[in-house]
Amino acid sequence: MKKVVLLLTTVFLVFTSMADGPEFQQAMGKTLAGYADCKTIEDYQGLANKFERIANAEKAEWLPLYYHAHCYIIMSFMEQSDMAKKDEYLDVAEISVNKMIGMVPDESEVYALQAFMLTARLVVDPMTRGQQYSILSGKAVGTAIALNTDNPRAKLISIQNEMGSAQFFGSDVSKYCVQAKDLLENWDDFKPASSIHPAWGKDQVEEIVNSCKAMSVSDTVSAQDRLFTLELEITALRSDEGKVAIQLLNETEAVVKELYAEISGGECIVNLDSLSPGKYALKYYHDENENGELDTGLFGIPEEGYGFSNNARGKYGPPEFKEWLFVLDKDIKMELITVN
Repeated sequence: MKKVVLLLTTVFLVFTSMADGPEFQQAMGKTLAGYADCKTIEDYQGLANKFERIANAEKAEWLPLYYHAHCYIIMSFMEQSDMAKKDEYLDVAEISVNKMIGMVPDESEVYALQAFMLTARLVVDPMTRGQQYSILSGKAVGTAIALNTDNPRAKLISIQNEMGSAQFFGSDVSKYCVQAKDLLENWDDFKPASSIHPAWGKDQVEEIVNSCKAMSVSDTVSAQDRLFTLELEITALRSDEGKVAIQLLNETEAVVKELYAEISGGECIVNLDSLSPGKYALKYYHDENENGELDTGLFGIPEEGYGFSNNARGKYGPPEFKEWLFVLDKDIKMELITVN
């Protein structure tokens, strides 16, 4: 429901020629063109009045009622502070919607508009109306889709409702972003029944897709800004004598952290905190005599325990650096087994 702006940017790309066709088609085409000039509640009120006059003259036609109701729904979204006024607009819209349901009970577009209207009711007071009107709007959307599985406006309203609900409760919206992207890619495949039938909504899908892209960038930035913890559990140390000397390196082999850690029960457990995401490598040795170096014997073979991240092992010396590189993009617990 937070993306109310999506519901205020309705643009009707249905301009029909007045030179040909019956009088009704010409009157509707001319009036529909007025959507392009609507910027205020008063503008939509004036446009709704024109559709109402057409509806009164053409009582067998449902489309004038459709646009009359649609104007009032938009007016409700545009009203900023007066909740009673928002409901008054929707009361007018509901009368036209109910008339249409009586006239064309099998028309998918009518139920899609009804769902739009019920969503507007919810937006008036989400805290107290959320459960009731989300169910009612969902039912109307379901009817619209059952009558026409390809109706893009029904799909749009469904995505908006589900996404708004997820955002309200702090849930993941990624699957709705995928649905919106798919809907946008296939939008033009749906052809309205005529030039005066509903064709609105593509711009709203585009805004959802763009907002999803913005959220994705934001999530990436947030992940890059996060700091992580590397928990080390070094085992198989042959005694509790001395300490464990640890070096954490970045992918350029520069030392990032260096420390000496205590041993207890042949194990050393230590946390390396506040690490930026990236690639790292770690090496350590058991400095039993605390002389500050790894003691070696004949042919340079280590005489004290040692190890590398990923428990990497070399055949005739230390493993290649790439073998002990690891990615830190979340908190990690690493279990390392000492070579003695």
